[in-house]
Amino acid sequence: MMGKMGLFGALAIFSVILLALGAITQSGYSAEYQTGSTTMNVTVRGYVSISASNCLTTGITFSTQDPNTNDNNASCNTAGPNSGTAYNLTVDSSSTVSINFTHASNRTNLTDGTNILIIGNVTTHSNSTANNGTNLLNAATSTSLSNSWQGMETCGTVGNAGNCWSAYFLDIPANQPPGTYLTGYCWCGRQTTTDINNCGSCT
Repeated sequence: MMGKMGLFGALAIFSVILLALGAITQSGYSAEYQTGSTTMNVTVRGYVSISASNCLTTGITFSTQDPNTNDNNASCNTAGPNSGTAYNLTVDSSSTVSINFTHASNRTNLTDGTNILIIGNVTTHSNSTANNGTNLLNAATSTSLSNSWQGMETCGTVGNAGNCWSAYFLDIPANQPPGTYLTGYCWCGRQTTTDINNCGSCT
């Protein structure tokens, strides 16, 4: 009996030794590996989409005016809702950033052949609050138009679906020759974090 127990015990010990050897052997064949790291980055560009009202796209007109008259309203100054201006730029719902607006003439003056109407005779107001907002239709406090983006009135930080309303006024000097005077006009809507020089030139 003791002999059998001794044999079983020896077998058990031998089995444990084999299992241990097997474990050692298995660990000797474990797969080796290596890790590394890198960076991930993306630049998300703001998307700007702006639409202009019909009054802007068809042109800013002052109808027929007489010499020696001041503060003549552009034709759509009081054509909008609430008897306010209908000249407006709207930030479309697809835009992903807030917008700053500015505007400028693309030439120094309005001209008709060799006759000149100084661009400074055109003044303007802009407002992002309402089309008949405070001072918007007050020609006395409006800013003279120029052929530079710098220094022109700006509607700042206009968000999604917001508007930049503008009104325009014209003084006709007493000695202004008759004629139909014309100049180009540009507006620029840019992401609020970008410099005004990114508007380029008005051509």
